[in-house]
Amino acid sequence: MPWRKPLIALGLPLAVLSCSPAEPSAAPAQKANTTANSDAAPSSVSTVPTKAKIKVFRDWTAVCDNGLTCVAYGKDEQAMGFVYLRLQAGASARPGLEVGGLANEPQASPLEARLDGQKLSGYTPPAQADENAILSFPTASPELLKSLSQGRRLTLGSGDQSLNFSLSGLAAAMLWIDEVQGRLDTPTALIRRGTQPASRVPPAPPLPRVTAAPKVDQANLPTTTLPAAIARMPEIMACADVAGSAMRFRVNLSHEVYRLNATTLLWSIPCGAGAYNYASVYFTSRPDGTQAEQLNLQTTTGRENMLINSDYDPDSRILTSDYNGRGVGDCGQNLTWVWTNEGFVLSEEQEMSDCTGLPADLWPYLWRTSGWSTSPH
Repeated sequence: MPWRKPLIALGLPLAVLSCSPAEPSAAPAQKANTTANSDAAPSSVSTVPTKAKIKVFRDWTAVCDNGLTCVAYGKDEQAMGFVYLRLQAGASARPGLEVGGLANEPQASPLEARLDGQKLSGYTPPAQADENAILSFPTASPELLKSLSQGRRLTLGSGDQSLNFSLSGLAAAMLWIDEVQGRLDTPTALIRRGTQPASRVPPAPPLPRVTAAPKVDQANLPTTTLPAAIARMPEIMACADVAGSAMRFRVNLSHEVYRLNATTLLWSIPCGAGAYNYASVYFTSRPDGTQAEQLNLQTTTGRENMLINSDYDPDSRILTSDYNGRGVGDCGQNLTWVWTNEGFVLSEEQEMSDCTGLPADLWPYLWRTSGWSTSPH
């Protein structure tokens, strides 16, 4: 029996630029380690997001975020499993490795990994069988990494179920990470190790810190109907035509309103849905509904004017958008913005461009901040 799980029909496409009904998508366009950098210098580090470093090497993809935490991953032939290598920046960082995939039933026997037919050792078996069957190498040894870089195929199996991974491109991806993180020819390198001192490896760059605006009272908001000035906007009228289709998926899909500050309201308005993705557009206005403007939120690659599976929390001042590429939730995009005294600022962006069974907490980061705090004034 093949080791896989039935897929659910896909929902909204990732790059939705206007209010339109949800359409199926084969995969999204294009989460890594979120450890805060305590050495960040908020006053000197820009919060303007920059593009992540992303490169494809045959059957492998490598990603390095703005803190130079890098990952490389390969997928199995059925797009239901992954090999995932990750390494933070800095000389003291050590690489970790996970191998896993989605199963449609509990494993009949312990998971086993083989490299070109030879059994691998040194991994941590899963505590219990579940849909994410993962073997973990908390610290991947230089010997293991060398073997993988020289191998052709890695197999993860349990009984008669197995996933097969091509290792073509892994060596090149490891070399690229060594170069990006400044590890070449040092003992810390993933693949091109040498005698240069580890002290040559640069530390992780400082991450920006975002300061949320103070929390404001949410009492006495106009929650019953949209102000006429907003309801008559062409963008909202177009959304009204498609929002009805969402009701069979989400019973309580209606507009929401929040107070951002004394002079600004935030409106969340439904704009279509699929089986597991629903779209919303966001507008700001004055308290009486006038001077309405649609939000166009900054990302590492441009701006988003429609958010997927989104939510705003007035207590934390966080706005999120979480797109699912397919029903099992193993690919897509997660975005987080924080409301500051200067407006919404991107604080995190994760993206998994390939559907591989990778849990969302391992998705590569494209942009990170060291965290956020609330302004005392």
